[in-house]
Amino acid sequence: MTSASFDELQEWYQNCNPDASLSSLGKYEEWYIPLDAWKAEEGDEPVELRGPCAADDLIRHILLQKDESAQLFSGFRGSGKSTELERVAERLGPEYAVLQLKARSYHYLNNPLTIEELVLILAAGVVDRARAQLGIKTGIIDEVKTRLADLAKKLKMPDLRIGPFQIKDLLLEGTTFREKLRRMAGERPGELREFLFGVVIEVAAAVSPRRLVVFLDDLEKFEAEPEKLSQICLALADLFRHYADFLHPPNCHVVYTIPPYVAFRSPGIGHDYGGRIRTLFNVRIQSSPPERTMDTAGIRALAAFLDRRVPLNRLFGPNREDCVKSMILASGGHVRDVLYLMQEVISWALKQNPYGGEQTVQLPLGPDSVVRSIKVHANRYPFLSVEMKETLRQVSRMGSLDSIADALIPFQIQALDHFMILNYHNHRQFFDIHPLIRERIEGDHA
Repeated sequence: MTSASFDELQEWYQNCNPDASLSSLGKYEEWYIPLDAWKAEEGDEPVELRGPCAADDLIRHILLQKDESAQLFSGFRGSGKSTELERVAERLGPEYAVLQLKARSYHYLNNPLTIEELVLILAAGVVDRARAQLGIKTGIIDEVKTRLADLAKKLKMPDLRIGPFQIKDLLLEGTTFREKLRRMAGERPGELREFLFGVVIEVAAAVSPRRLVVFLDDLEKFEAEPEKLSQICLALADLFRHYADFLHPPNCHVVYTIPPYVAFRSPGIGHDYGGRIRTLFNVRIQSSPPERTMDTAGIRALAAFLDRRVPLNRLFGPNREDCVKSMILASGGHVRDVLYLMQEVISWALKQNPYGGEQTVQLPLGPDSVVRSIKVHANRYPFLSVEMKETLRQVSRMGSLDSIADALIPFQIQALDHFMILNYHNHRQFFDIHPLIRERIEGDHA
């Protein structure tokens, strides 16, 4: 028997925050696990647990294109895209100036994005982050403000005169500005494109001889009611398909994150963005349906992933292997859920000492803590409609989204957005429903 203090458990809990990147935790070098090329032991052949390494693909294309490029990067929320983008930034080295933008800083992402809004998000984000990350000087900012004033005059929108740093306030405040922007820019689309390109050219010149790289993250993090989500995803696919010329600014490399559904339903949009969409799949812990043969490499890799953040031997003692394996299988190989399940287990440990203080918590924990964690996490799906059940049942049978009836497509999009359907890669892409709801779906034919 051993014990842990409240402070220790609190630290382990924070270590498993699925919304915190490794860099924000200051643990990139210490905790990073190459799940795309997993080696159980030094000298082993790497195993592609998530298919071809998306980060390597992004890097290679940037290096080969040299001066400018645009790419699409797809993956579920919490699959590790932000961490992989940090890896790209690190490996590009000092020859590149990398700006990391968050779309949610400029837009609620609860309505379909228009090209006008995306252009302003890019322009405002590039200038904001260049000033914050790279220390861009006042002269460049003044030049951008002049460009913005010229655009405002051409579009007859004096609101734009306030400068790029306040664009986010206008886009966040309501529909009036967005509707006016769409109407005025729609009459003169070339002016908006010229403005964005001018901003990027100014910032690229300011960071020269380094090459400018921009990551626009969060475009997969829309928050909307289910009936609107389908409209948002389809509109985003159309945006990237029809406005590729807007979204390839000169003298710059851009990577846009997009939702998995857009990548699956509209793979053709990748032709104008590096030839294809780069996808970060979930960790493969079993083969495709209906066999679902266990993949021990994926389970071992995620166990190592957890062990970097929490001392598993100390937490579970002799129960470690069974407890960790149960959590990983319940997660479906979705990194976000692995971390959530571990947080729930740690929370369970605190029932012995719920209010902190000097009292310690007795370890190790038994399998009951994991069983409870899995049950609690499964309750996030309290209600599934008849249409949703049928959608999930078809995926469970086929391991594919190809034959889903048109009437069920909105439910398919919702299921992907809420991680009820997960995607994997094993020489080819396949899909499966989340283990936490599989029993409910396969055992219920109502």
